[in-house]
Amino acid sequence: MIKKCLQFNPSKRPTIEELLHHPYVSQFSSPEEEITCDRVIKIGINDNKKFGIKKYREALYMDIAKKK
Repeated sequence: MIKKCLQFNPSKRPTIEELLHHPYVSQFSSPEEEITCDRVIKIGINDNKKFGIKKYREALYMDIAKKK
């Protein structure tokens, strides 16, 4: 499971739904309580710009506040 999660190519990595059915973590899964999202969530922060933790957190929270 860990090797699959560490694939460099994201298209080769398992989805969270696939991982929740893996025997190693299935005991922690509760499908009736789990929430899923039907769309891709994109965060509008430039990956090429490096922030410190505080600045990244502020930028992320500002992005979320704009969408509310």
